Amino acid sequence: MRFKLMKATQQKQTGAGPIQLTKISKRKKPSTDCPVQPMQETLGDAQFQVQIGMPPIHLLAEHGWRFDTLGSVTAVTLRGHYFLGWPGLVDEFGIAQTPGYAQAKPGAPFLKIGIGELQRLDEKDYQFSRAYPVVRWGGRAVEKSRSKLAFRQNFSGHNGWAYDYHKSYQVEAGAARLHIDYELFNTGRHPFDTDQYNHNFFCFDGVEVSPSYSLQLGFPVTQTPSTWLRHRKNRLDGFRPVAAGGYFASTQAAPASQNRFRLTHQKTGQSVSVHGDYAMSRFALWANQFMFSPEVFIAVRLLPGQRLQWRRSYEFKLGSGAG
Repeated sequence: MRFKLMKATQQKQTGAGPIQLTKISKRKKPSTDCPVQPMQETLGDAQFQVQIGMPPIHLLAEHGWRFDTLGSVTAVTLRGHYFLGWPGLVDEFGIAQTPGYAQAKPGAPFLKIGIGELQRLDEKDYQFSRAYPVVRWGGRAVEKSRSKLAFRQNFSGHNGWAYDYHKSYQVEAGAARLHIDYELFNTGRHPFDTDQYNHNFFCFDGVEVSPSYSLQLGFPVTQTPSTWLRHRKNRLDGFRPVAAGGYFASTQAAPASQNRFRLTHQKTGQSVSVHGDYAMSRFALWANQFMFSPEVFIAVRLLPGQRLQWRRSYEFKLGSGAG
């Protein structure tokens, strides 16, 4: 596939659903230190549309530079019905550890795949939620067709840390499916030992978290005592909204054949099924009163010269009574 640099144009970032639009307007304006201006692209047709923001600059005010800048899905609509909560489907590498951080001294750079290099601040362990300054941005090449949007970031950092990262979004409009494909090539001199996941913020037509939602898992999860959900084998349900957010985590791994889950709302009939073609290293679920975030992690361990490919697929459905 041939890539070309795409000139970005400033456009208004849109929210993912009606309940989030009021929340967005209350946020502070994001940082303007990114050399790539935000833009919005739409894939699909009149019935099924997927909006992709490039980069996810709308996350800066709250989260700093931690999320992959090679696009994020800001909205998915099927026949006028919304499926995502704010801020949508966003990727991140290195929530637990990121390449080069342990070797970097305070003030020195380390890799954050999908961004470039960030600066280590002190002797403290890496914290994914901490706002580390950007030392150097990775470039970005983009290629777009009617049904596919592809990105590439080829980055060479300090002290022999380097990578070539490809990510693409592809839509099957007639089947209401979205595929996100990833390829990471370790082009440096040091091994990578990190992880990657998508935050998967779901909210169906602005309907708040309640027992009407259920999450069916294709893999077993560790039994964890919780007051805001019910755990039954491979099923999580009985959800109670938690204003400050509730967190459920399982360290159990699962093979690719079990890497799937389905979130359903009993009353609206809306659902989203998510499949991965990779072995799952662990699973987590975060939710507040507005949205769910099921997170399936992949371990990314690459020696110099090695590459890894994986895919996430989403299928969106409406109930029989939907308009």
